[in-house]
Amino acid sequence: MSTAPDHRRISVEEYLALENPSETKHEYYRGEIFAMAGATFAHNRIFSNLFPRLANLLEGKPCEVFGSDLRIRIDAADLTTYPDILVVCGGPQVHPIDDRAVTNPRLIIEILSKSTENYDRGAKFELYQSLESFSEYVLIYQNQAKAIHYVRQNDGRWAYQLVVGIESQLDLESIGVAIPLAVIYRNVELKQETEEPEKIPRRPRETRE
Repeated sequence: MSTAPDHRRISVEEYLALENPSETKHEYYRGEIFAMAGATFAHNRIFSNLFPRLANLLEGKPCEVFGSDLRIRIDAADLTTYPDILVVCGGPQVHPIDDRAVTNPRLIIEILSKSTENYDRGAKFELYQSLESFSEYVLIYQNQAKAIHYVRQNDGRWAYQLVVGIESQLDLESIGVAIPLAVIYRNVELKQETEEPEKIPRRPRETRE
């Protein structure tokens, strides 16, 4: 979730010197920093429903769930960002320069907002794919019982699935757990679902608009 950038280009080291003591989160991309937008009640409720359920389901497994205070660093894309939820398996691999960032997420979950939906579905997804460990991506709508689900296949292609309806279930293949949408959307006010067909996103561009 990011807003307009400060166009002065800085190094990763300069970014970390500013970011670590800051009370506001910023995304870093190719020398630019982007302030992260605040979250809505719906966003926070979805997070509060989903995060502890994942933590409970992963108890005793070699995977661990983290929230949006943990950064991901992608050297190949020159991106440092804060996903809403991520799961690491086999222990976190900490970046050698940024000790508050991991480099080996297996599952990334983003809770969509109007201001970030195009970025999360497009360019950001493409940038995440630079990570070898990354094999599953979930995009959760805030005001509809709906999630977009991608799973990386053995040939490198991504299988797409649209999960719709409060009685549906989200099967997270890469970590072997399933979560009903009724759990994810508990106490979340949902809008009336439309019958308009889902549009497949265009190929993401490398830079954001």
